[in-house]
Amino acid sequence: MALGEGSLGLRGGGSGRGESLGPRPRARAIRPAGHFAHLVSRSPDRDQGRHGVRARNAARQEVRVGRADRRDADRPQRQDRDHLQLPGRADHGGRSDAGLLDARGTLGNPVAANGTRTAVLKGPRKLEIVDRAKPEAGPGEVVVRTAATAVCHTDLSIYVGEHPGVKYPVVMGHESTGVIDSLGEGVAEVKPGQHVIINPIIACGRCDSCLRGAGNLCRVAGLFGREVEGSLSQYVKLPSQYIHVLPPRLPLEQATLIETLATVRHAQHRVGVSTGESVVVLGQGTAGLLHARLAVLTGATVISVSRTRWKLEMAERMGAHHVVESSVDGAVEEVRRLTGGKGADVVIDAAGGAETLRAAMDMLRPGGRFSAFAVSHETVRGFSTFPLYFGEISIIGSRALTPQDMNPSIQLIASGAVDVSGFITAKYPLTDSAAAFEEYERNPSRILRIVIDSGS
Repeated sequence: MALGEGSLGLRGGGSGRGESLGPRPRARAIRPAGHFAHLVSRSPDRDQGRHGVRARNAARQEVRVGRADRRDADRPQRQDRDHLQLPGRADHGGRSDAGLLDARGTLGNPVAANGTRTAVLKGPRKLEIVDRAKPEAGPGEVVVRTAATAVCHTDLSIYVGEHPGVKYPVVMGHESTGVIDSLGEGVAEVKPGQHVIINPIIACGRCDSCLRGAGNLCRVAGLFGREVEGSLSQYVKLPSQYIHVLPPRLPLEQATLIETLATVRHAQHRVGVSTGESVVVLGQGTAGLLHARLAVLTGATVISVSRTRWKLEMAERMGAHHVVESSVDGAVEEVRRLTGGKGADVVIDAAGGAETLRAAMDMLRPGGRFSAFAVSHETVRGFSTFPLYFGEISIIGSRALTPQDMNPSIQLIASGAVDVSGFITAKYPLTDSAAAFEEYERNPSRILRIVIDSGS
């Protein structure tokens, strides 16, 4: 959830107004990787690639991220807050929890005690490891032996008790990979031993949104690891349509980034990034860096904005043509300069916060598009719609992902077109899940992804 960062790294952080741009950022030319264009843009035929299943059927290991010393990092900036929060007072659009879980079948029912290790969040910051029975696959279901789960801002906000509508106890985890353990009756499209990633968007399959292929907009949508039990467990059970098969040589830890890349792909499809356009990416957390890379692969000229030096170095590794070390509102003048005074074709908000919308209006050319990727609960006070009228500016929302985004995202990472090898900041075993969340809470601006290993 695109929650602003405060003392917890979550809410009400400073805007960073008045930060200087610093030295003029350097630019470097990047040749568009046209070979991967078909994976960036959506094609129904290609989206049913061979790697997916159709919807119908105790010690921490540090991994260095970026070349700059972390001690040189600026004060915390808003990162790419997650994209999966749902509207309404309850997270699933105001429907009752009972109705939501009924739509999911048995997926929301807890299993009996004794057996499989599971991290259960019994309340804010009250994470316990318990033994539960290994789940058994029913008709149309699969049991997955969980390998790795990446922790993002959605999980952190649930952990600290700042995520709206969450009812405890809950088993978190939605950016998850694993190995198929067993199959229920009627499941023939996959087999035990295959490596898989989970599509965490749980949809009813019957409402108007689902019937037109927009399960992410399902009237009673839920999230794996929030409305239904997630992957911080050694084994999970779910309907077979929510898994996508991975190439066997793709490391399962790195593959946890596929879900985030799929949300990025969905957003760029909606905003319509095209070859030759100028694209500004505000915020260089995990999603911001993936936005930069995907836009480069499309053939756009990318300007990455962040206050944090090591994140900008990561953006350069992703292929960004220009980097601007500045607050969002402080970057307006430099963006105008880099676009020859015309303004950018597209601005993507991967930072969150009310100030990004105002700044984007000054960065965009007439007729430009703003992608509201990062979610924020902050009210944009004093914002005039006149720039939208006068400049014909389009504001385009993007929520989560669709199944059609998963397989191209798998191929982008498996092929090496999107290199996520430097995104994992630290790893923890399942038994030390609480320590993983404690570190994330302490250092949200210094972390891209923490991975929890369910096999240990």
